[in-house]
Amino acid sequence: MSDIIRINILGPQGSGKGTQTKILAKKLNIPSISMGQMLRDEVSKKGVHAVTAKDHIDQGHLVPDNIIKDLLFKELCCKGYLDGYILDGFPRFLAQVDLLDKENRSPTHVIAILLSDDIAVERIIKRKKIAQEDSNIVERSDAVPEVIETRLRVYHEETEPVIEHYRKVGVLSEINGDQSIEDVEKDIAKIFNI
Repeated sequence: MSDIIRINILGPQGSGKGTQTKILAKKLNIPSISMGQMLRDEVSKKGVHAVTAKDHIDQGHLVPDNIIKDLLFKELCCKGYLDGYILDGFPRFLAQVDLLDKENRSPTHVIAILLSDDIAVERIIKRKKIAQEDSNIVERSDAVPEVIETRLRVYHEETEPVIEHYRKVGVLSEINGDQSIEDVEKDIAKIFNI
């Protein structure tokens, strides 16, 4: 694809947006940024924003905009993102939509992976069990019942209006996230004719 492509993939915790981001980035040969991973890296490296980021993540709350802006736009200034990129899990609320618009980084495509709360919880608990059984997998601090519940509530309250905004703008594609990883991948591939 010759035109610059900026894709944002949204979905609740457990929707598989991280997996689909990696698959799509490989197919389109463009880099991707996971906001969740970027924040977890900031915490593990004990960066400038580590303490604040960890407090918010552990409680299931959204990390403040000033931290997101600092980390994200520092990364996007790198040369590798000039021809396009995929953002996994951003923007999470309407103020961040404005942030992208002001920085001339409005998405060309937004993919919302839709998932019922019941399946989201089931998947997160399953992921937690796998992490507990495999010493090579780092167990996430946000995979406890109270935090899962908080994150899903925040998603419905804060991120669903973002999805509605992009529906009105005309750049939204909605994907059924209740299906298998392979079927979600196929549905996303159809959007880009790949």
